[in-house]
Parts: sequence; structure tokens; C-alpha cells
Amino acid sequence: MAGSKRQVLDARSTLPAPLIDDPWTWRVEWVDAAGRAHVELLGDVRAIDFSAASPVRTFKSFQRQRNYTGWYFSSTVGRHLRYESLLERAVLRCLDFNPAVASMATQPLHLWAGGRAHRIPDIAVRQSGSPLTIVDVCPLAFVDKKRRADAHALMAAACDALSWRHEVLSEPDPILAENVGWLAGYRVEPANCGEVEAELRSFGDAFSLRDVDERCEWPALVRPAVFHLLWTGVLRCDVLAARLSDDTELRFAA
Repeated sequence: MAGSKRQVLDARSTLPAPLIDDPWTWRVEWVDAAGRAHVELLGDVRAIDFSAASPVRTFKSFQRQRNYTGWYFSSTVGRHLRYESLLERAVLRCLDFNPAVASMATQPLHLWAGGRAHRIPDIAVRQSGSPLTIVDVCPLAFVDKKRRADAHALMAAACDALSWRHEVLSEPDPILAENVGWLAGYRVEPANCGEVEAELRSFGDAFSLRDVDERCEWPALVRPAVFHLLWTGVLRCDVLAARLSDDTELRFAA
């Protein structure tokens, strides 16, 4: 069912009351890409692509707020995604960098399971050839806290019923996060990217940023294109081994 908030409230009244021990009575609320609100029973949302949904709730900013919210432009989906913490932004960057990710959305649905049991997961991810993955982002220090663990278990039970995947993601590897954070600054393709790629292919199987600086006429204009090619996977390097440097070995993807 779709429509205004009033219509969603009316739709809730027509559905059976959710029972915590019966997942098929649980309700799911979401907002589609056109901004229409929906509410359905859990069993009726299996085929919905929540990786294209709009955020199911608004975000608040206020004085002395302990978490940082904002917008992240995803090159994968070509639009801004709202994040609720810097950790969530770091996870979004890593997902955006992953070539297997086809689409994603933040705060994609609201699961109601009866009583006070409910959960809004952080990210819905669609990977090529894989079922929908629902991601809960949680600092590693809080993963085992009862309240968080119960919320994650609730979401996992819903995903299990629908043959979806559920993951709890915490802080990414610090070297990976730093490298991906740097490359994310170059996720928009520069105008000279094609020209730079053609020139780099004449360098041989492997080369470094230092080689680029020494062999290219305008290295300050070439480097942004190199970083973009790394972001898109046209160029490859080991982003887990060490921080990107002038001596990092670069290779074209096979």
C-alpha cells in the first residue's frame, strides 16, 4: 500500500497485530524512490528491491549532537545517500568502492515485530548475482551489548525468513579506510581520464606514482585521473597493504 502518512497509519490498522514469535505477522514500512510510503506484511516484501528505497525516517541535527549526520554522493548509484554517523559514512565508502555492489540505499525500511521490538537497519545492498543484503552498522565495542545484539538478531531473523543476507559491519581496516577515503575524493571522472589512461598503458605492466610524476608532462593534472582509475578498478593496487604513496605499485586490471 502506498500514499501519505495518514494512509500508512490506516493500512497498519488493517493488518494483524505483529507477534514477536511469528515473523509472518511482522510489518515492514518503507518509502519508495518516488517518495510514496508503503506498509506490508513481511512475507509480501520478498521481491522488493530495498537497495533503491528512500530513507524511511528523517534525520535530525541539534546542538551537542553526539553523532555526525550528512550526505554521501555514491558513484555506484549516482545519487546522495544520507548517513547517520561517521562510521556509517566509512562503511558506505567501502561499499561504494566494491565493484561487486550494484546498488545501495540507507535506512531503507522499518521492521515492526510486536510490542517494542522494531528495527531500522542502516543499509540495503544489492550485489550482482546475490540476494539482497541488509547491513547493520555498529561500533565493534557495542556489538555484544544486549540492546544492539537483540536488534541485530531481530533483523537477522527477518532476513532469514526472506532468504536475504544480514551482516553487521563495524570499523573497516584502518589502512583500507584511509586509502578508500582518499580515493573517494576522486570518484567523479575528470575530463582528461581517457587521455591519461591511454598514456599510462604505455608504461608497461607495473609502475608507481613516482613514475607518473617523472614521465608525464603535467603530473598535477594527471594524478587526479590516476586516482579515479584506482577508484573505478581500471587500475589496481593493494589497498590493504599500506597507505598509498609515491612508491605504491599500480597495475591495470586484467
